Amino acid sequence: MFGKLMKAEWRASRRAIGALCAVVLISGALLGLLGNLLLREENGSWQLPGFVNVLFSLLSVAAVLAVALSLAASVFYALWRYYRSRFTEEGYLTYTLPVNNHQLMLSSILASVLEILLVGLATVAAVAVAFGIFAAELPWNEVDWGLVWRRFEELLHGLHPVVGDVLLVLLNIVLMCLATLLTLMLAVTIGATAAKKHPVLLAIAVYYGLSLVRMAACLNAADACASSGATLAALAGVNAAVMLIAYFWMYYLTSRRLNLN
Repeated sequence: MFGKLMKAEWRASRRAIGALCAVVLISGALLGLLGNLLLREENGSWQLPGFVNVLFSLLSVAAVLAVALSLAASVFYALWRYYRSRFTEEGYLTYTLPVNNHQLMLSSILASVLEILLVGLATVAAVAVAFGIFAAELPWNEVDWGLVWRRFEELLHGLHPVVGDVLLVLLNIVLMCLATLLTLMLAVTIGATAAKKHPVLLAIAVYYGLSLVRMAACLNAADACASSGATLAALAGVNAAVMLIAYFWMYYLTSRRLNLN
């Protein structure tokens, strides 16, 4: 049944997420093409009128903004889908399904993560496309690839002493993103269950309040540690604790306040 919940979430969101991914990829291709044309002009391949350079600059800014707004839109869309599937008329149908509240909560969280992750992966692909188009004009035959490889090996060798800290940093980034998403979902839950007239305003206020508490906890954890490794481990613990608190708080609100079994 959990798989059916995930399929239902994907069917409801695939068009919007697909559109955001398409915007990101098209923006990346446009950015790479504009960069390639400007590089050709810099190399003297051709000359462009001044107004065309201005137009290219404006289009480049628009492409970067489109990527940034698409990433932000993926987060807002995930929150909107969570709100709509839990606290509107659609929510009444959702809670009549023969599944427990843990499965409902986990399907919403996992679907939100996957939706945002897909747009994030599309952004990475867009950057690769933009660089590939732009780099087609670079003089790659003049590059000393042996020197590049040696510098790369030196970089990897230099990372060996701090590989543990690097892994902890990556872990903290993942946990911080998940903790932020769950905090946002908790704020939406509190706003939807506690406010009748202005749930959005209450959700915003709750989110900023919870963020301040979370920031204070992170600062206290960092001050209590003497080494960088201990600090990173403490921050990871704080973010993991935030995730657990947010999850079970949401579970309590949706179970008890909505009179679920």
